[in-house]
Amino acid sequence: MREEAWPDAANADELHDALLWLTFLTEAEVERGALWPAFVATLVAQQRVTRVGAAGTRLWVTAERLPLFAALYPDAGA
Repeated sequence: MREEAWPDAANADELHDALLWLTFLTEAEVERGALWPAFVATLVAQQRVTRVGAAGTRLWVTAERLPLFAALYPDAGA
């Protein structure tokens, strides 16, 4: 069931959409997708995602969700 629910992003826009409903991805989750690291690099270049350090973990979040993480983790660095 978990595999069926996991997004299967085929391009950077689809990964961005998935990140919006997932809220964040860990670095390990990004690395599991064969093309996802390249998609993330594209999204970073477009300033649509950033990596946030929160609670000892580094997470990928969309620009739209950055205020949420800033409220939860005010000391987290993007």
